[in-house]
Amino acid sequence: PPTFTPKPTESPTDPLIPTSSPTSHGPTEEVIPEGDMRHSFWCGKDWADVNKKCHEPCTSGQDTECSDSTMKCIAFTNCRPTPKPTEKPTKKPNPQTPRPSLRPTEKLAISTPKLP
Repeated sequence: PPTFTPKPTESPTDPLIPTSSPTSHGPTEEVIPEGDMRHSFWCGKDWADVNKKCHEPCTSGQDTECSDSTMKCIAFTNCRPTPKPTEKPTKKPNPQTPRPSLRPTEKLAISTPKLP
């Protein structure tokens, strides 16, 4: 008997149709290398105040980066950012598969050659 293939779709879909543009959740923070001198720029009333309290960093070097308008961005302080904590480790991997049993499930037929 003849076999029938499925009826073709009426309009094929195009996998190359562009998707909507990505959304942004605000500006991304620039990652400053660990030894960069900008890590020494901190807000404070004066150099002594900054080194005593380490209020907040101002890596741009601009006073406008300080949330308190009475403070200035002061360079070359002893303050440094606190390293971000590492994420929690992932869960342990699933246990390995069980070890092979000591008793085989099938017996192997072993033939020994007969000696003349």
